[in-house]
Amino acid sequence: MHSLLFGFFLALALVDTIDGVLDLPSNDPPKIPVKEAPNPAPLELTCPEGFFSLGNSCYAVFDNYTTDRLSWNNAQAFCGSLGAGGHLLELEAAEEITRLKNHLLESGYVCGVYWIGGEEVGDTNTFVWASTGQVIGDSDWAPGMPNGSGSGDAIILSCSINWQWLDTPKSYDRRFICEAPPIAV
Repeated sequence: MHSLLFGFFLALALVDTIDGVLDLPSNDPPKIPVKEAPNPAPLELTCPEGFFSLGNSCYAVFDNYTTDRLSWNNAQAFCGSLGAGGHLLELEAAEEITRLKNHLLESGYVCGVYWIGGEEVGDTNTFVWASTGQVIGDSDWAPGMPNGSGSGDAIILSCSINWQWLDTPKSYDRRFICEAPPIAV
């Protein structure tokens, strides 16, 4: 019995050795070596030059009365020229509205009116965010606004009424606030 078991194990060892040396085909699928990817470094994000971070976005306030006053269309184009994805400020959620209002109140910006990225669709009194066309949901309109006084108006923030929103013709030169996504470094 011992010699039978010894012979069996010897035969197994011999087959394993022959298979390793001769590389005999097997019915098993080929084994592909897999390299484990090293843990990637965490993605570091920063705001474009001249912007500050607040929440998940980056903002730049242009409040110089002499040099930083543009029509809505020109302000939108200027914000776009500052970097990929740049546009006039768009406040899509109530939390973002509150966060930005608090920042403006605490940071000592010039009290005035500032363009943001909302614009009226024709003469409908319906406002959308210009970069996405999304109808504005959460909002912070001043009482009686929007008033539908003109066609194709845009939205301004006014510090004199606690940074609430007003609608006004796009042709007026105003200060403005830009928004841009953070960039990877």
